[in-house]
Amino acid sequence: MKIKAIFFDLDDTLFDTYGQLVESAIRDSCQVMIQAGLKANMESCIEKRHSFYLNVPRKNLYQELVTHFGVSNNDPESVAEIGQKAFFEREIEPTISLFSGAKNLLEDLEAKYHLFLVTAGDTNTQKQKVKHLGIEKFFRQIYYVDVRTGQTKKDAFTKALSEYYYKPKECLSVGNRIDHEIAEAKELGMHTCYIKHGQYVYLSPKRPEEIPDFTIDKIRDLMTTCRL
Repeated sequence: MKIKAIFFDLDDTLFDTYGQLVESAIRDSCQVMIQAGLKANMESCIEKRHSFYLNVPRKNLYQELVTHFGVSNNDPESVAEIGQKAFFEREIEPTISLFSGAKNLLEDLEAKYHLFLVTAGDTNTQKQKVKHLGIEKFFRQIYYVDVRTGQTKKDAFTKALSEYYYKPKECLSVGNRIDHEIAEAKELGMHTCYIKHGQYVYLSPKRPEEIPDFTIDKIRDLMTTCRL
């Protein structure tokens, strides 16, 4: 394949979001939901969220918690929204770090390809991550996808293809979610590489577009596996 552009996901692709940030975010989200009326204690909330994550990872975990435990003196939808907001809208400590080998990889790839970052979540939170990781300089453009407004990574890919005049077959999408950066890129005809890491590692393909062209366990293996 003749690749001109590589599109990277951020969380659990370039740095260990799951290991560095997720545990505290889960605890904070459970705490605010309980304070808002969720009929659970901290231990049961965390345990049930983990169970939902393993068994129904494609669903809204906060709505699942509200449905399971129920709420008192509040609107269930509001409690779910409070939990989701606490999980995604974060103040990020500057101590976060890239995966081993990720910086060298970006340096090597930048010399040969056009690099882009496409990251979904709360825009302010994602911008903090990019700043603290010191990676903005590697990318021609960074696309922040706010899924709460209905935006998708496919929208960002489509915009980049149009703005930079790439053919889909000239592009490679790299990420850890088969239902987002893998499937949405393949729908456009892009090549894909799945990094098997993070909280969505338990997702199983439900359609052909969710089956990646390449699979890696470590981001540092990208060039060898994808023959870049």
